[in-house]
Amino acid sequence: MSDEIPDELIEEIFSRLPVKTLIRFRCVSKSWRAIIGSQDFIRKHLNHSSNHTLILGNFNHSYSGIEEPYLYSADYNSFLETNRADFKELSLPIMPRTEISSDTWGSCNGLICLLCFWKSRIFLWNPSTRKHRILPEAKFEIPNILKGDVQTIYGIGNDFVNDDYKVVSMVQIDTVDDDVYSQVKVYSLKSDSWRSVEDFPYYFDWGNSGKLANGALHWVVKASAKSESENLIAAFDLGTEEYSDCFQKVRLKPIAYSKCRRRVLLGQTDRLLLWFVHGETWGRDSEQEGGFR
Repeated sequence: MSDEIPDELIEEIFSRLPVKTLIRFRCVSKSWRAIIGSQDFIRKHLNHSSNHTLILGNFNHSYSGIEEPYLYSADYNSFLETNRADFKELSLPIMPRTEISSDTWGSCNGLICLLCFWKSRIFLWNPSTRKHRILPEAKFEIPNILKGDVQTIYGIGNDFVNDDYKVVSMVQIDTVDDDVYSQVKVYSLKSDSWRSVEDFPYYFDWGNSGKLANGALHWVVKASAKSESENLIAAFDLGTEEYSDCFQKVRLKPIAYSKCRRRVLLGQTDRLLLWFVHGETWGRDSEQEGGFR
């Protein structure tokens, strides 16, 4: 029957089907497998799936005094309609759970970036296809003369310019003379390798994963390590691999310290970037003048 139907029509029909169905269809014939595995089809399927958004949450459960991370997802559109989120547990690809960091370092187009305590390796995971990839180790060369607190910051996003997915890993060290030393590496899914890029020109007051908006990762940072330095939003463009600071005219208000670090959250939904500071909410439309790019 498929011989009587043009490949273009088959591709259009397939692009509207759920991933689980496509996985089964890959086994039907070589021609169907080729269609479903092509990059053009993957992009088309992502465009059709963009209206189906999931809320991703991670929680820790303690058993016998040992914390184990669990990941859950809920349908965003259903939440908007009913004001209720029905979370379903995701089956993690690596066991035991104690080997996985309790932090989710980001997600993009169904790919989830997680940190495994096993040799501190990062892995990418697609819950829909149940496939995962452990990334090669990002080797940082830290001078022995440096002494201070070490922070490692991550982020994942898609590079529209080169049609690639990238993971950013940053190491930052507070030195004894109130200076900052940093190294930045970028992983390319296409080449399956890491490479060094320009050092991060800002200061992380605390580690947080980058939030993706318009092809750039965003973090809450400070202009320098000095305590009186103002907070701002810094961006790393995944296409050009250049840094910029956004909202130069809109500074985050100073926040009092607490025992559990500063309570600053940065998030993004559709084209709106949001950050929350002790109950106050700020936002910026990425497509309006003065937005992200």
